[in-house]
Amino acid sequence: MAMPLQEMVTSPDTDPIETPAAKQVAGRSPTQIALERLRHDKVAVVSAAVVVLFVVLAILAPVITSLLGVELRAGDPSEDTDAFNFPVIGPPDNGFTWEAPLGLETGTGNDLLAEWLYGARTSLEVASITTLLSTIIGVVLGLMAGFSRGWLDRVISFVIDVFLSFPFCSVRWRWRRSCSTALVATRMPSTRLSSSASSSSLPSSAGWAWPG
Repeated sequence: MAMPLQEMVTSPDTDPIETPAAKQVAGRSPTQIALERLRHDKVAVVSAAVVVLFVVLAILAPVITSLLGVELRAGDPSEDTDAFNFPVIGPPDNGFTWEAPLGLETGTGNDLLAEWLYGARTSLEVASITTLLSTIIGVVLGLMAGFSRGWLDRVISFVIDVFLSFPFCSVRWRWRRSCSTALVATRMPSTRLSSSASSSSLPSSAGWAWPG
């Protein structure tokens, strides 16, 4: 005997049919979505690991150089180089030695491992200072232009358009050369501090205009 249609619909023994709209979709934040995509991208994972490694090496540069017994700018050309100013120990011209794991610099005898580690510290300092100051300047000017409107908005937009009309890499290269020329002209020593200041001054003051 056939069951009436009303009993078939209201019968407690029959399970309700789940529709796509009835399923609950778990919400995810933009950070979770980005990390999920990063986890599935093998090239991005390897690149992130390399970046993290470089950051750790830069932060621990004094500790690593102390453990390996190498020093920054401690080369002696009269002892560490031969008559043709080539290193007497270390790769690539000589065999591997823990006294100079990456070899010595031609002409000066400075340890290349120490130069590389402290150079990474300088790069990390420049990148951190530049990113922080560029973000602050860009956010402040953007808020000023957005809330004020009128003539101030037009002036800020015009300045940004002027910055965007020049290639950033060529402008930075010319700025770095100008800073180096000024240091030479004033006979100031090109220390790590002056190098960091000259490298980060332009990106900090003008890098906010270029899109990341």
